[in-house]
Amino acid sequence: MFPLKWAFMTIQIVSIVLSQSFGFRNKQGAIISRDSTNILCHMDIEQQFNPILDEILIERVVGTDNHEFIKMYISEEMKNYGWTIELDEFKASTPKGIYNMTNVVATLNPLADRYIVVACHYDSKLMKFIFVGATDSAVPCAMMMYMARSLNQQLEAFKNSPLSLMMVFFDGEEAFVKWNKTDSLYGSRHLASKMENTKFFHRGRQLNQLYRIEFLMLLDLLGTKNPKF
Repeated sequence: MFPLKWAFMTIQIVSIVLSQSFGFRNKQGAIISRDSTNILCHMDIEQQFNPILDEILIERVVGTDNHEFIKMYISEEMKNYGWTIELDEFKASTPKGIYNMTNVVATLNPLADRYIVVACHYDSKLMKFIFVGATDSAVPCAMMMYMARSLNQQLEAFKNSPLSLMMVFFDGEEAFVKWNKTDSLYGSRHLASKMENTKFFHRGRQLNQLYRIEFLMLLDLLGTKNPKF
């Protein structure tokens, strides 16, 4: 459990430092406050994180009832934590046919100018045996949800700040047959294209939604005993 706790601490340190800065690119960040340090040192992973993970540790193959259940579980829980939810629904053409997919996008302030983004994927790979995808990527999903809940009070101020937080739970990351540029990353490719083609006006300039991303941290393949990066 210690390696997992260090992973939590790393992610929360990055989130806290960036969110405290209220800055944009090329601006100095903030020093972590004593209160924030105390939060990191007293995380109750066993009692609060594990129940979230237990809900997600099931097969989550696109197009199945389990997949739909996890999508709704993430959406409803994040909404209960006080986040605004957007369900980015789309149809994807795969080697196995057309599938309905949904990226779950959670934001603290939908009107913010910029976002710190933490992302993962919630679908699991289609296999010939039972495959729950613990590290790929049930644990990262649970980590993000746990962060949203455990830092709920500390993040309250960022519901009205120009630099806010976004959590993206991508759908369709896994390949249906063989990983290649067309059979993989369905959700992230769709959302990136959508954001690139959606206008955003900032200080009199016409930009696109991708410009609003200040920093992105992607979580994947986390939860093993001795992770190496």
